[in-house]
Amino acid sequence: MSISKLREEYLSLTNQRLLQLAREQHLPVRFNHCFQRIILDTLFQDCWYNHLQRNNRIPAYQQLTEDQLTGAIAIANQMIDNPPIVSKLNQRSLLFRGKLPNNAKL
Repeated sequence: MSISKLREEYLSLTNQRLLQLAREQHLPVRFNHCFQRIILDTLFQDCWYNHLQRNNRIPAYQQLTEDQLTGAIAIANQMIDNPPIVSKLNQRSLLFRGKLPNNAKL
């Protein structure tokens, strides 16, 4: 699949499918940028902006390689297939960002 198709798929998942899932399943997050944060933090196992440029005009998803986009899409699909994982991944993302104490149970 071309990188442009991968980007389209990523946007479709984060801007449509996950938002619909959030409404249906009453997930702990409901905005596309929150899903994107969780996906990218999960992909890098760290706060994504430690790995990509944050303050430029190129969105994070456009900075991803094909392999990274494929991984991000796989994470999004895991969230769709197993909605309870969203809460766990969100907590881990917040931990990466120092928003939870280090001893928080995940």
